[in-house]
Amino acid sequence: MPTRCLTDVVMAGLLCGLALSAALGQAWAMGRQQVWLNNQPVVVEVANTPATIQQGLMGRPYVAPRHGMVFVFKNVAYRHFWMKNTLVPLDMIFIRLNQPAPPKDGRWHAPGKNGGVAQGVVVQVVHNVPPCDKDPCPVVRSQYPADRVIELAAGQARSLGVREGSTVRWGKITGH
Repeated sequence: MPTRCLTDVVMAGLLCGLALSAALGQAWAMGRQQVWLNNQPVVVEVANTPATIQQGLMGRPYVAPRHGMVFVFKNVAYRHFWMKNTLVPLDMIFIRLNQPAPPKDGRWHAPGKNGGVAQGVVVQVVHNVPPCDKDPCPVVRSQYPADRVIELAAGQARSLGVREGSTVRWGKITGH
């Protein structure tokens, strides 16, 4: 009889674990990709569907150094992010894809092609955005249009030397 009880407890634990995993949504099971910020590798999870973009890093108790999430948008636009139910402070890096260098005239131009390898430039960095657990949460707005946003643990952008004008490279992001 004790063996049967132990088996039941183990099975119940496994089922609870599977249910919890499913409840956390797709954000925990997204694809990963390597990105180079200032020629330094960073591993990011790809959020490229409405559900994964909405979920983002909410509920994560920890974001490892040189790890984060890239939000992939189909168009270039001003972006608005908030930290609702996010448990750790983050750096937000707004990126303009296929932008080879910071523009000298201060205006961001239409993207070009670069042999299938996506690259771009950082148009804005917002450092150490605090978590929010009470409504209304403040909104972080990009100062320039962007089509990618990378979130890293607070302090990582400075640690990697990321600033406006920094280069960003990665392979083609699929699925959007």
